[in-house]
Amino acid sequence: WSTTPVLHGVDLALCAGELCCLLGPNGTGKTTLVENILGTVSPQAGTIRVLGENPRSATGAFWSKVGLVQQSSSDHPKWRVNDLLEWTRLLHESVGAPTRPTDELLHAVGLTDTAHSPLSRLSGGQRRRVDFALALLARPSLLVLDEPTTGLDPVSKAQVHDIVGAALDEGTAVLYT
Repeated sequence: WSTTPVLHGVDLALCAGELCCLLGPNGTGKTTLVENILGTVSPQAGTIRVLGENPRSATGAFWSKVGLVQQSSSDHPKWRVNDLLEWTRLLHESVGAPTRPTDELLHAVGLTDTAHSPLSRLSGGQRRRVDFALALLARPSLLVLDEPTTGLDPVSKAQVHDIVGAALDEGTAVLYT
């Protein structure tokens, strides 16, 4: 670990329906900022507030308000798309979060035809859209995207950008690295 500060004096505020893009070369702190926002890393100084709460001590109800798409997926290859979405929907509902109907969400991300397919049978672009479906399931107030198009072909990247545009239109704040 380096003792050189990666982030210093960051002050970031997002409003509903607003997009903030973090751009820069590798090693400039984009993912570190995302990790702080998600509470997986603690700042050495200062405070982090997301939707008015400290993410390090937030509850399940808070996490239902934050959608996340990371650089890589954590795969559950034997799960079928619909089953994974339904299971995740029930988790969100267990903390009182409003959720989208699974079939509506599958349509929104263009996965209706793959609803009963195992994740192991999906292409990279389809798998990435499953990640977006999971992130958008509980109608989040904030969508955090950490290089969500890494490794995707141009058509899949365009689909991802359409999904992000629709989330913005619905009033979701989006942080995009």
